[in-house]
Order: sequence, then C-alpha cells, then structure tokens
Amino acid sequence: MRKSIQIRQDLQSELTAQKAIVEGAKDDKGVARSLNEQETTLFNASQEKIENLRSELKMAVAYEENQRAAAQASATPVDTTLGNGEEEEKRSIQQRFDVKRMMGIVVDRNAVDGAEKEINEIAIEELRNSGVVNANTKGFNIPASMSFRGAKGVTRADAQTVTEDGGGFGGSTVQEEAGKVLPAFVDRLSIEDLGITPMYDVVGDYPLHSVADFTFENVDETEGLTAQKVAMAKRVLKPKRTGMMVYISNQLLAQSSINIMGVLGTRTTQALSRRLMLDLINGDGVAPNTLGLLNDALAFDFAGAAGGLTRTKILQLEGEVDEEDATEDGLLYLMHKKLASIAKEIPIDEGSGLFLMSKENELYGGVAKKTSLMPVLNGGVEYPIIYGDFKSVEAAFWGGINIKADENTRADSNEVRLIVNVHRDIMASNPKAFAANKKITIA
Repeated sequence: MRKSIQIRQDLQSELTAQKAIVEGAKDDKGVARSLNEQETTLFNASQEKIENLRSELKMAVAYEENQRAAAQASATPVDTTLGNGEEEEKRSIQQRFDVKRMMGIVVDRNAVDGAEKEINEIAIEELRNSGVVNANTKGFNIPASMSFRGAKGVTRADAQTVTEDGGGFGGSTVQEEAGKVLPAFVDRLSIEDLGITPMYDVVGDYPLHSVADFTFENVDETEGLTAQKVAMAKRVLKPKRTGMMVYISNQLLAQSSINIMGVLGTRTTQALSRRLMLDLINGDGVAPNTLGLLNDALAFDFAGAAGGLTRTKILQLEGEVDEEDATEDGLLYLMHKKLASIAKEIPIDEGSGLFLMSKENELYGGVAKKTSLMPVLNGGVEYPIIYGDFKSVEAAFWGGINIKADENTRADSNEVRLIVNVHRDIMASNPKAFAANKKITIA
C-alpha cells in the first residue's frame, strides 16, 4: 500500500489538472463556456481518477492510523470509574471518539458514522434541550462535557549529498516521513483544575440566589420582638457566545503529510479552555463578555500600597475571606507564573530559611495555582493575586461545541472556512468568597 503523502500529492496534481480543463473552456472573448465533447471526456476521466485516489487515500489514512494506534496500545488509558449504565455507555463512546476523524468528516462532508455519529447525536440532543441554540444537524457538534479537558548549518558539497549546499546535490530526492506535530507552548491550567464543576445541558437563564441571615434576639420574658427582613439578591448566568473562524486551503488538506484536521481539533479545545480561564479571571462583564473575578464589584479588592509580595499581604487576603464567613472549602491562590517564581526567592523571615512559595507550589502553606493568563496591570508592572473558594464559581454551557465547514464563501481562493461556536457563562456565585490584591509588584 502506498503512503498517504504520496497519494495526497497525486490527488493534488489531478485536482490541478481538472481545474485547468474547466478554466480552459472559454470562447473567443475569454468568457466561460460549456465543456465540449473532448473536454467533457477529459473531465470525466479526471474525475474518475480523483475518486479512485480519494478512496485509496481513505484506506491509506485508516491503515496508518491503525498502525499508530497499535503502537500506542500499551499506553491507552482505561476508565475504571463505576457508574450507571447510561453513563458507562457514554464513557465508552467518548473513548472511541476520534477528533481527527471528526474534523475530516466536517471538511469532506462525509456521512457521519461510528462513535463520531453517536457523539454528534448526544450533542444535538443537548442543543435541543438548551432552548437557546438553534438545534439543527448542520456541521458537527461536540457535547459540552467534552468541550475542553489540550535549521541547520550549511557545508559545501563536493559529491552527491543530502545536506550540503542546501540540498542542491541530492537533498530533493529524499522522501520525508509524516513526522509529528510538536505540542503548542500554551498555558494548560483549566477551570476544572481550580475545582470548578461546569454545568451542562442548561436551559434558559440560570439565576444564582443569595439570602442574608436572620438574627435571634435575647429578650425578657414578655418583651416584644423586632420584626426582621433580610436582603435577597440574585445574579444570573446567561448564554454568551464565543467563537472562532479558520480558513484552510484545500491544497493544505490534500498535501499535508500530517493529519491537519486532527491538529486543528486539538488546538480548538485548547483555545476554548484558555478562553474560559480568561473569562473567569478578567472578563469585564460588558456583553458579550463574562464577569471575571478581577472586575466583580462585589468581590473584595484589597487596595493596599503597591509593593512586593509579603507574608502580611498574603494574610490580609486570607483575613478578608475569613471575615466574611464565606467558606472553608476549595480555598486556593491564583497568581501569575512569574510572580510565583519570584515568591520562591522571598524569605518568610530572617532565620527560618523558608520562602513564601515552596518547591511544592504552596504559598505560605496554602494551595496555589499558576497561570500565564493572569493579566499584568498598570502598564505591565502590577501582578494581581486572587484568593478564595473557586468552588463558589459557576460555569454553565448551553449545548456544546458546534463546528461547521463552509466550502463556498472562499471558493474563489480555494479555501474551506471552519466556524466554531460555543454558548457559555461563568461567574462567582458568592463573590464574598474571594479577595484580590491588584497592586503586587516585582523587582
């Protein structure tokens, strides 16, 4: 069996040849006309070759994927979590789901089958139940629960060689293997890493109610009581749309030696995870943006003097949350990676030999999470730090990821347009469970 890269090259050549037949069908004034008998024969012969090559390519890609899977079989993770029959079946389907195959289905507009069909049907049911997103079967849909989880030197040639003189004496004859795609250098901290459990299949707006406490009075035997009323408030999670659009040339799809659609699928879920973290930390709350912790007017903002991170400032954050009696669960610090590195050099005192940040990434004994997505404020000199109960954050999804492929809009430039949409919202249900100091500086 020929390698997929060879077949892709032949396919692109045949596509180019067929395009030349169509573009050559013009009258004396250069206006496009119908194909004549000879051109029709050539076109049909070319189409037959294209279809045969696509069929051959499909088999070659399947075989190569099978070989890669076989080589990695010993490292395949096994889900040993027990649950009810329906959840077990969903987990089984998710384990068989292949994002690379799914992206190929979207672009090639093939019939959806296998685990990918089952995943799509689960997601469509989510869309129908959401009451917000138009539930149709166009494109491909991924359930919300699966929406996010990741030159050389030159020498001179005096013979027929591979590398010398830029490969001009033989390098072009070397066949390349498919190789591999290196992982992107991106911040991989997700909202789930902070203890936030997203809500899926949300229908309509989702209110978060809060009620103040009543108070008992100590009174004499016949003394009257004072009538009480307590404040009641609510914040509402509403579906807010986030999306992305990518143009991909058909030539790249045909000639790429790697599974370009699989790569794009992985990058899409990574981008969504990053978007949710940015929403949580620094959303300004102005539609269509979410309300992030650093801009939540009800969350405590310690307006202490600007300066370096100290034990006192850490304790002030803890004190503000403790004073509100807000929570004792899920407490942690969220800070910029650079600030965390500096904290490992800041001594707690003069004699203990201990530092604010330990090697285990504990900030003065408390759990700390680092992210490069934390903004640097005031012209890049102030590094905020947030402390609080991240289990007091609610994240909601109305449906999952919807992906559509548009081959028409950019057909004149031989490109496919991929459109991805998600409806979500994220907000602190109890903002008093958080404190933030926005004025930390580093030397």
